[in-house]
Amino acid sequence: MKVKTSHNIIIPVIRLSIAFSIGLAALAIYLFISWSRSDTVEQVQSAPLLIQAKKLNQTIETNINMLQRCLTLLDCNINTLTLGKIKNDLYEFKSLASLNKTEFSLVGATEYIQLELAINRFENNSITESNIQVLYLALTTNLVQLNENYQTMFSNHANNIMVERNQYFIWLTIVVICLALIAIISNLIAVSKLKKSNTNKHAVDLELNNLANELENLDLEKLNALLNDVSTAPKQRRIYSSLQQKFTKLEAQKRNNDLYKQLYVLIGYEIRGITNTIQGGVQYLVQETDESGVLMAQDITSAANTLSELAENYNRLISQGTESKAKDFSLLSLLSELMIHLSSKVQRNESQLDCFFADNLPNRVEGQSTSLFWVLFLQLSNAIQLKATHKLLVTIKSGAALDIENTRLTINLNFLTSLDIPLAKLNKLHWSDHKEYSTNKDSLAKNLLNDDRHYESRWFQSGNQERFQIELDLKAKNFYTEKTRFDNKRLLLCANSQLRIDIMRNMLSNLGLDITTVRTPNELFSLAKTFGEYDAVMLTDTFESNKLPSLSKTVKSQLRNHPNTKLLLSVTNTKQAQESHNFVDKIINSPAIPHEFIPNLLTIMEAEATEDQLGNSSFLIVEDDRVQQFLLKRILVKQEYDPETVNDGADAVEHFMKHRSDIIFMDCIMPGMDGMEATKRIREYEQKNNQKPCTIIGATALTSSNEHQACIEAGMDYVISKPYKNEEIIKVINKYVAVQKLN
Repeated sequence: MKVKTSHNIIIPVIRLSIAFSIGLAALAIYLFISWSRSDTVEQVQSAPLLIQAKKLNQTIETNINMLQRCLTLLDCNINTLTLGKIKNDLYEFKSLASLNKTEFSLVGATEYIQLELAINRFENNSITESNIQVLYLALTTNLVQLNENYQTMFSNHANNIMVERNQYFIWLTIVVICLALIAIISNLIAVSKLKKSNTNKHAVDLELNNLANELENLDLEKLNALLNDVSTAPKQRRIYSSLQQKFTKLEAQKRNNDLYKQLYVLIGYEIRGITNTIQGGVQYLVQETDESGVLMAQDITSAANTLSELAENYNRLISQGTESKAKDFSLLSLLSELMIHLSSKVQRNESQLDCFFADNLPNRVEGQSTSLFWVLFLQLSNAIQLKATHKLLVTIKSGAALDIENTRLTINLNFLTSLDIPLAKLNKLHWSDHKEYSTNKDSLAKNLLNDDRHYESRWFQSGNQERFQIELDLKAKNFYTEKTRFDNKRLLLCANSQLRIDIMRNMLSNLGLDITTVRTPNELFSLAKTFGEYDAVMLTDTFESNKLPSLSKTVKSQLRNHPNTKLLLSVTNTKQAQESHNFVDKIINSPAIPHEFIPNLLTIMEAEATEDQLGNSSFLIVEDDRVQQFLLKRILVKQEYDPETVNDGADAVEHFMKHRSDIIFMDCIMPGMDGMEATKRIREYEQKNNQKPCTIIGATALTSSNEHQACIEAGMDYVISKPYKNEEIIKVINKYVAVQKLN
């Protein structure tokens, strides 16, 4: 199809005629206004030269009348004459005349000179009757001539204004004629164009039909061929170019849909695994009532939190898509989140995971954080699924890329037969391409990243050891530098895994921490007398899981005489943490992420020692919810306390009157007498009987600040939120035990 381009010149011509018509119309309006304002009488009377001439004549005439009176009555005051004013008016008139020579010329006008001479002679001679007569005759004679001059100037000025008014009228007539001609010509052109448009209507309909037939059979390949054809008309090229962009966008959307389908599969697998954990935990809590129920609840909470984080992250990916703009983000935070989710996945597979971060990683990088997270999580998760029963070590380092503006990040997922291997030996192994896993699926990752920078994943093997490696280039904004220092701090590390020891040493030794390592419990107990010389003793879950609780309990008992030495437990599995947490000061989750682990370790070491026992303090739990009552009682029992329990506020008041309690956990909202009313009655009873106030800790599922304030106003000392959390309960107990001891 060929699009005709004739008659295109008509449109510029019409536009030009319209613009010209607007200009002429504006000129016509200006000429009409100027013509209407050309009033001969008003303009003549307003001429400065004529005004001054008239003023001069009036002053002379006034003085003539005064001189005539003097001569007639022979009794007048010559001082009343205004000869000076005549001279001033005469001077101003001559000045204006010299500036407006076209209106009046002073050449040959001797009457003005004679007038000035007569006044000067009169002023220089004595005042006599004869001199007055001479002045009178001079003023009278010159006034006649001055009046004639005024009439002449008036006539000339009026004639000039009439000529100017006639010129405005002539030009206005010409402009109106031009506007009429332009209107006639424009109408003729419009009629001609309309006729031509009607003539070509049938041809245009045929061209549109041909274009519609072409579009029905077009695809991306044909569009590219048409765009490469030099004979394609410009308008056609614009249409085909727009269609090509639409086709390309549709193809990209199809690829994204395929990508999202694969992501749905991965998310479905993760959700199924987490859901199984939650369902199993719930069934266990229903069937069991021993102390393991509380610990299982922690697993359920952890699984639910992981599910929530994955869902939120996935929603960000879906909402942003692959076209979101790149921006700065924290690479270390992304890697930390990645390790948390991988660790959760490994735990469900009953495997072990450790990690080692090099100390030269970028801190903030430019890119799409959500897309990058899912690329790494997708590929690493798939690799872990292939080798679910192995021991895993993730190493992350950075180095120079081919492009000097970028930094190459290398992530190695090592599948090891044992974690008791030196880190240096692992780095020296000869890695060759894997014989079984050679398929490259990087196109999926590159589509998600939507980036031209280097990205590659490969499988390697070295004997029985296997490695999945990801290399990608990132644009680093800055690099992470650890500022935490452990100067004068000592750590006693007990681990029977050389890999765990090497990771800790590489991470902490350069920060001034003095680390002493032992491999067996016997070596650890041989140093029992020196425990007080260390700021912390760290046990790891590299020992057999059934021996770890007893080991922790034994070490804790030997640290009773060293309250400033903390007992830490580094674990990769929550089950081991549940079994041993009662015997240690702090649980540290592994894998240890350096930028989070290092400041946390220093904070733990510098924390002041606190009393863990309450001595003879008594507890009362006021809770109508049986499950919450059970959970809170288990938390206190684990801390070797023996709490009493009641189900409502009235029973709490009665129990307090009979058996005073030192610390009361009071549910704020209960049927019957609620916690706030019970608190008020307990406080009234204490005041009436002069008793030392007990500590009342309110508990509520409401998070409103107004509700918390109402509890405090009722007499409670502190308010915590439900559900009860082990760490928060212990923290509150330690705080108010210290207050009671001070009191």
